[in-house]
Amino acid sequence: IHTFSIRFKDENNDWSSVVTQFFYKNGDNLSVMRDITAYQFWFNDDFENQTTVSVSLNPIVFVDTFVIPEAYGLGLGTHFINLRFKDNTGLWSSIISEEFEISTLDIPETTLTNVAVYPNPTSGLLHVNLNNYYSDVMVSVIDFNGKTISKEHYRNVNKFDFNLSLPSGFYLLIIESDAKQSVHKIIKR
Repeated sequence: IHTFSIRFKDENNDWSSVVTQFFYKNGDNLSVMRDITAYQFWFNDDFENQTTVSVSLNPIVFVDTFVIPEAYGLGLGTHFINLRFKDNTGLWSSIISEEFEISTLDIPETTLTNVAVYPNPTSGLLHVNLNNYYSDVMVSVIDFNGKTISKEHYRNVNKFDFNLSLPSGFYLLIIESDAKQSVHKIIKR
């Protein structure tokens, strides 16, 4: 019997309390090191809307996911984030759950408001409605590792189509104009 402990650090460098799970490793698999191929996370009891992230074959994976709670429909109050890992034999680990609280949903002054991006999940084509005309708009796509994949520039628009021609996965779409930005979590099927 072994224990696995995990805690999370927020943007203020504050650490959560530690969550510990027990697991049993039998003698049949002691010499087998399995690689992690994916992980899933979901909030509260909403497993139907889980996000699955594929990763390179590796026995150790650092989970560094940028999550915007509002994008998952989370409101004020106490919530749970659930996490599990899949190995190269197709087996899923036990679920790790961590409690967190959203105490404010203040919109910073630097937020570009009323921007609609749909459909999400998408097969590639996204419709972006800015609900206002902007003379200069920059759209960036960020991958799971925080790397900027692409940038597109638009002039004098209030709506446009954006083609997300990338492999299936999780991306951030950042729309910037007038020193403000709107961030959208996009799931590419």
